[in-house]
Amino acid sequence: MSGPGRGGRSHRPTLLLAVPSQTSYLAMISELTRHMAALAGFDQAVAGRLALAVDEAATNPIKHAYAGGPDRLVQLRFDDRTDELRVEI
Repeated sequence: MSGPGRGGRSHRPTLLLAVPSQTSYLAMISELTRHMAALAGFDQAVAGRLALAVDEAATNPIKHAYAGGPDRLVQLRFDDRTDELRVEI
């Protein structure tokens, strides 16, 4: 997702997160997504929509791929580039 007014800013490091495949970690994932989006220059409304999308995407492996098995990990990668914020799950 491309951020507004980000010209000239240097590339920031990638953030990697691995959490147990439990829905109790979804609130933390959403809050981290909002924070990363704000750092990337997105307004509060867009950051909230992005957090919702990441929350839904992180829920899928927890509920469907891992069937709620807490012994598995969900891995996320936040890559704040100069022209976009990439989130991989």
